[in-house]
Amino acid sequence: MFADVDLRRCRGHRLRPSDVIAQTPRHGALQLAHVGTGGPGYTVLTLPVVNNPTPEGDLMCLYEPVIIGLGNGWLAFRRFESLAIADGGTVSFVQEWRCRVTGRARRG
Repeated sequence: MFADVDLRRCRGHRLRPSDVIAQTPRHGALQLAHVGTGGPGYTVLTLPVVNNPTPEGDLMCLYEPVIIGLGNGWLAFRRFESLAIADGGTVSFVQEWRCRVTGRARRG
């Protein structure tokens, strides 16, 4: 499913409404996958970006995403993203996406 995605929360902090409005949405195909072998595994939501105007590129994966809102043509997800840190470990933050379903890939 193709969607325009706005971050509502990033690295654990809720974004101000003016920052949400000012950001360029990321456009891509939402993909839900089950990851893990030989055990229960976990669910991951990704957004490989198509024609991305932002320098950040693809969004981080959301691990074990939960739908927190649903409306006519939009969905909102919240859960955890995991970032690598300098000492080789990882740290997790709450992230929130609001997705406007576009139905197709946007060109240029």
